[in-house]
Amino acid sequence: MRILVAGGAQFRDAGLVSLNLDFLRHQVGIDLVIHAGSDRVARAAANWAAVCGVSDEWIEDGLTRWPSEHRPDALLVFPGGTEMDALRRAAARWRARVLECWSKAQHDQLWT
Repeated sequence: MRILVAGGAQFRDAGLVSLNLDFLRHQVGIDLVIHAGSDRVARAAANWAAVCGVSDEWIEDGLTRWPSEHRPDALLVFPGGTEMDALRRAAARWRARVLECWSKAQHDQLWT
């Protein structure tokens, strides 16, 4: 699965980014992590990919105007950010699944 990871600049929980990506890797597999910008979500996703040996791709801008071969299979959305609604609409055009991040409590319930 190619997954685009996005969130607002105010979101600061890198551990939660890792928890969500770990869960998805276990459930469906992740072949490519796509991230953009220099916010904490993008950096956390890039770090997770490096540690886990998963390919990652950094997109400078124009997230909603990608050529089809670069479009993700899913969008993992973290809180905040003014662009999240635009990304959700783009995901619908791409026919990509939109996945809202899980809190640590929700994650713990899934694994107990």
